[in-house]
Amino acid sequence: MDFEDDEEVVQPHYAQKFRAPTDPLLLATYELFKPSHQTLNLYSERNREIFAEAFIEGNLNTLVNLSVKSLAKLGIRGISPTLQASPQLMRIFYDALDVELPLRDCYLIEDQRFWRRVVLSKTLDKTLHLKRWNEFDWKAEGVSRKFVEQVESCPVNVKPQRRLAQLAEIVWQYVNSMHIRKLQALPDYAFIKHLESEPEEDISSESSDEEEISSDEPDTEMDEGEEEHKSSSSSSEAAITFWRAETENEDTIRRNARHLRNANRQQARDAIARKREDRKERKRKRQEKLDALKNADQSGKKKKKKKKEPPIRDVFSINVAPEEGDDEDTKPDKRNKQLLLERIKRYDYPEDHCHHIDLGFVRYFENMMSLTLEFLGPPDVKDYQSRYMKFSDSDMVRLSKGLKYLPSLKTFRLRNSRLSMKKFRILTRALQNLDTLDEVDFGYDQMTDECSEGLAYLLKRPLMYRSIQLEHNKLGANCAIVLGEALSQSQVGVLEYLGLAHNPLNELALHSLITCIIGTPHVWALNISGINTTLGSFSRDIGTLLRSHTPLMSLEMAAINIGISQGNQILRSLEKNTRILYADFRECELSFDQEFEVDMIVRRNNYIHENLHHGENLCKVVKERRHPIVQRIEEDFARRKGCTEVRPKFSSSSKESIPEVVVEKKEVEEEGDIWAMLARWNQPTAPEVRESHTSKDSHPSQNGKTEPFVFEPNKFDLDQFRKSVFLPGPGNRFFYLQRNKTP
Repeated sequence: MDFEDDEEVVQPHYAQKFRAPTDPLLLATYELFKPSHQTLNLYSERNREIFAEAFIEGNLNTLVNLSVKSLAKLGIRGISPTLQASPQLMRIFYDALDVELPLRDCYLIEDQRFWRRVVLSKTLDKTLHLKRWNEFDWKAEGVSRKFVEQVESCPVNVKPQRRLAQLAEIVWQYVNSMHIRKLQALPDYAFIKHLESEPEEDISSESSDEEEISSDEPDTEMDEGEEEHKSSSSSSEAAITFWRAETENEDTIRRNARHLRNANRQQARDAIARKREDRKERKRKRQEKLDALKNADQSGKKKKKKKKEPPIRDVFSINVAPEEGDDEDTKPDKRNKQLLLERIKRYDYPEDHCHHIDLGFVRYFENMMSLTLEFLGPPDVKDYQSRYMKFSDSDMVRLSKGLKYLPSLKTFRLRNSRLSMKKFRILTRALQNLDTLDEVDFGYDQMTDECSEGLAYLLKRPLMYRSIQLEHNKLGANCAIVLGEALSQSQVGVLEYLGLAHNPLNELALHSLITCIIGTPHVWALNISGINTTLGSFSRDIGTLLRSHTPLMSLEMAAINIGISQGNQILRSLEKNTRILYADFRECELSFDQEFEVDMIVRRNNYIHENLHHGENLCKVVKERRHPIVQRIEEDFARRKGCTEVRPKFSSSSKESIPEVVVEKKEVEEEGDIWAMLARWNQPTAPEVRESHTSKDSHPSQNGKTEPFVFEPNKFDLDQFRKSVFLPGPGNRFFYLQRNKTP
């Protein structure tokens, strides 16, 4: 194919690239002898594979820098005494380090720029990009994120958990906070034994084979053991008893009771024996089915002779043989979807089977101030099994044991999980002993009203928390009563935020809580958005809270069906309250005018809060306050007026010429030529007038009147000129020069 002139030869993708040198002399030589763009487009250059001219833009590295970057691929093992002696080479070394280095190999690095690259590569928070290397503790955040990655990827096995605990012992001093979003659940094969079990085998532990029934009691007189049993069972009987003669009726009653107990024991033994026989029978039948499927004799089937088929006349006369049976209905694997679905529905992944890694490794992080734990599902998966959100009681026990060794913990969050009454009680018993803890968050944990006992354990401490978040749970009246009783007691510290949003709190629970809150220094901010209330005493309770609770500064009650009538009652109380700085009344079925009034009241309170330094004269200050533009205009006029008052008056060169000057000034003003007037003022006067003026100046006037200032610029010396040079000139000199300038 001929080469066309308009076709441009481009550089091939496999061409090797060379860097241009950094030496100024070599760069000048290169700029002189480098080939032009037209030369590269020649037909003879189309097959070139090496383009020395197509260098990579930017600063070019020397051999030393390339060697340092090669050493950086080895990690911290590449640090040598030569590198440590040169800060520039160490800067190149840290910039070339890979951010995916294992934590065990890089936790000793103290360079903040390296850890900044690590954090920015592992976060989606764009605000961190605005912080510089010296404005944030990048190493603590980077070590924490790297350790959390290993925690989230650690399988439920003994050896990986042991290695994770050993790593925690090494890096504990660099970690201040930790946010674990998900944990690895047990693999699927760990639940096969539960999924493949028969429905009849899912029995409770009460009827297991381990249950033992005591032997029958002998049919004799009351022996020593029975006497001890009787004395221990009755609480009203005295500790010391005396012998007394027993009647025949008492012996008969005691003998009948003993026979009845023996009969009950025998019935229990018979029931256990029947269950054992049933299980053995089911096991035998299941084994026979498995053997029949494995040893199926296909050769035993006799082949029948095919009958002579009639000739095919059309499509509808063709005989189609039925499909051969493949026993899909008897196979419990994934080929039988219906059977598999029934087995999965029967097994709902109990919490006792959903184990995770040992969270007791947190005991090593003595400097940790914030711990956040979530049980989220796998990322980028729409539907996943509930076992990812569940955790067992043993997981909570191990976590509680680790929390007891965190003396600096201030914030604890456990979100997006399923907390039962037992697990919540185990956790709160460990948290109540942490004196430094001031913020707890149990949002989205599906906690029921039965967790009120654990909530009482959590609040049973001399120091009150600063923030308690219980949003998006199923708490009811019992938890509200426990909260109210705890807040009504005198404790050290103040509860600033209480979050109860999206909980099924009725009016009775809300009334008891508000009644206990009023009169205490607690609850600066209250969030009750989305609670279940009906039309009734809700507006009255909220009005009482707004009128009587002084510390309240924020109230969030969105998504509550209040209505216009109850909204008016709440607005009357809110209007008299000047301390509410934030109020959220969205989606409360209020009118547009009511929502506007809420907004204006909140703006008024914020204005009062920002101008508290004026004291009681705030209304007077507001009346006297002007718009900023109008205020600037008034200040400008005032300054101009002041300048006009102190401005010196125009004067003539001599006293005798004042009337003439005034006449001439009028004439000049009529003509509009002030420079001509100034020329007349500056003309020298007669000698006799000058002498008379001088003599008159030397002797002050007899009447005591001050003589006007005489302006004679041609006779000023240097000092007098400097004193009068700052005085303003004629106001129309610019227009005069513009009009009289030569073309």
